[in-house]
Amino acid sequence: MRGLSQGTALALACLVVGTSRLAHSDERGLAESPPWTVPGDLPLPFDARSVRIKLPKEPASPQMGPAIVAEPGLLSKRRGTAAFEATLPLFGAKRGAECLGRWLLVGPLAWVCSDAVEFSSALSLPPDTPSMFSYRYFFAGADGATAFESPQAAEEGAPLKEYEHGFGIAGIEERRLGRNVYVKTAAGLFIDRAALVPSRISEFHGEDLRKDTHVSLTNGITGPAHLTIAWAKKGTRAFDDAKIAFNRREPLTVTSRDSLKKIDVLRATRKDGTAVVVREKDVVWPTLEAPPAELKKGERWIAIDRSTQTLVAYEFETPVFATLVSTGRGAEGTETSTPKGSFRIWVKLATSNMDNLEDENLSEHYSLEDVPFVQFFSKGVALHGAFWHDDFGVARSHGCVNLTLADAEWLFKFTGPHLPNGWSAALPSELERGTLIVVK
Repeated sequence: MRGLSQGTALALACLVVGTSRLAHSDERGLAESPPWTVPGDLPLPFDARSVRIKLPKEPASPQMGPAIVAEPGLLSKRRGTAAFEATLPLFGAKRGAECLGRWLLVGPLAWVCSDAVEFSSALSLPPDTPSMFSYRYFFAGADGATAFESPQAAEEGAPLKEYEHGFGIAGIEERRLGRNVYVKTAAGLFIDRAALVPSRISEFHGEDLRKDTHVSLTNGITGPAHLTIAWAKKGTRAFDDAKIAFNRREPLTVTSRDSLKKIDVLRATRKDGTAVVVREKDVVWPTLEAPPAELKKGERWIAIDRSTQTLVAYEFETPVFATLVSTGRGAEGTETSTPKGSFRIWVKLATSNMDNLEDENLSEHYSLEDVPFVQFFSKGVALHGAFWHDDFGVARSHGCVNLTLADAEWLFKFTGPHLPNGWSAALPSELERGTLIVVK
């Protein structure tokens, strides 16, 4: 899917100690213990140790919270976006432009305007960025679906939004009113559960390769080095015993490459340890890629092979994760193809709405709310989770790189910039660059 609409928090070299604030200032002009304030300015609430991002009066998408900037008043140096109702640590306050109140320091090079928050005495912060599996995804049914402000409003017939058949919706909870059950969406609206069809989330997931490297080629067969992981294609059977069938995308651990009866084969083991032999052409077998010249030693990066529909995550020259993806289905250079080349992630969002509703010339439209784990790397092209299909291993997207929700979450936590607790979006900064994405 194509569309537009670090969770490790970086630590500060300071601790909140005790329950009192030192009133005097050090030579830098700030209080000696956090939360720091500028001398002569109005004091912060005495017990303020954190801030809570206020929920707006009007329903809004989770990624549309207040801006987090690298320096007070400089919106041009945006670091990301705070999530509504998130609790963030409070380290200091300073006046600046673009904020009626004060800019509040909530992390390293991370300031949020006090206009969008309420102070809290809480010292404990929420856990790491929650998994999007806490969402339950639905599609509008054959007759579409209508969203309301509340279940009570649904009974009175006051709709706020209409969804066409097949449009995707993220639910966060269900509420019963009389005989009806209503799904509350991530945007805070309510839809009659009877008008929705639940999504069947793919159970496929990639493989952890941190204990493996690549396969050594044997018996004089030449060619590129490969990973130890391969996946069976649809209809694959064992080379030496046609009675042995493999499920589509069944993972196999390759132990060696061989030639039998002038046919290239792979010797491998199944998950249960059974040794098998398969034709090389009957499996998807990712090659081992060398680190690009632009990488620094130890830097992470991701390789995507459109010819095999595979993705491999590396820690410099060591592959650590591999999976199957769905890239763009369009011809090279078209809007629905995944562009070839080297890119860096330029923004990460916990969720993003994706649609093509603005193009009136299309015969078919789509709208998908709260697509999870979105990592834009080439304009509007992104890595992201896909809850609307289970065809990973086949090119079928509108240009983005589709992943299962499990794989999208794994990669979201692997890449930079990381998304700190309580943020809904993060941009690269001098603290952390965007991870390199290489598409071939």
